[in-house]
Amino acid sequence: GLPTDVMIPVLQGGSARTQMMELRGARMAAHDFNPGFKASFHRKDLRIALETAREMGIALPFTRQVADMFNRLVERGQGDLDNSALFTIVEEMSA
Repeated sequence: GLPTDVMIPVLQGGSARTQMMELRGARMAAHDFNPGFKASFHRKDLRIALETAREMGIALPFTRQVADMFNRLVERGQGDLDNSALFTIVEEMSA
């Protein structure tokens, strides 16, 4: 329920700091999801990782959850957006 202008700086600092948040944080807050790496490509890569893990008998529950979120994004026609558009799914889940 935090406003994005509060949440993004929090995620850009401390131990949660990542290069992705530094590069895309402001764009995510502005809902600017022009493609860099398309969500549909990210979904494909997660599918491959999950199939490989299944073949090896490894459970990846968090990866499955993220893959499900990418599936939702692609199924609603947003697969050509940047993978940071996953932020919209997180927003919906948080509402």
